[in-house]
Amino acid sequence: MKKSISLALIVFISIGIIIVFWLSDFEFGKYDNLREAIQKGIPYPAIKLVHTEEYDGVTIVMYTAKPEEEELPFANYTPLAIAFFRGNDEEGWSNIGHNGWTHYENDNMHVYHEYLQEHDEKGNDRDQI
Repeated sequence: MKKSISLALIVFISIGIIIVFWLSDFEFGKYDNLREAIQKGIPYPAIKLVHTEEYDGVTIVMYTAKPEEEELPFANYTPLAIAFFRGNDEEGWSNIGHNGWTHYENDNMHVYHEYLQEHDEKGNDRDQI
């Protein structure tokens, strides 16, 4: 009797967990296409996609973002941000970049620069894009 109740409880909990994952937008790190990767993989609210370019197997996405008011309460500008993705529509897309921007401003111009620094398993630098 106790075995059948335990087995039924395990089956019921397993079905519940499967339903929760199925109904949610839970992802395991890979996205089906680049559009989904941009929508779900970028931590900042993207306002407009400015430019997309592939370089050495990495897709670089430039977009305008909305600064978080808690982090930057006096930001009255729309920053450009960069995200780095790797993959394709068959194997899935993953966000490999640090998603952000470095912003310098004066009266004459704004300067943004971002680099992707890749490391191997031992922490050695691979490439800089």
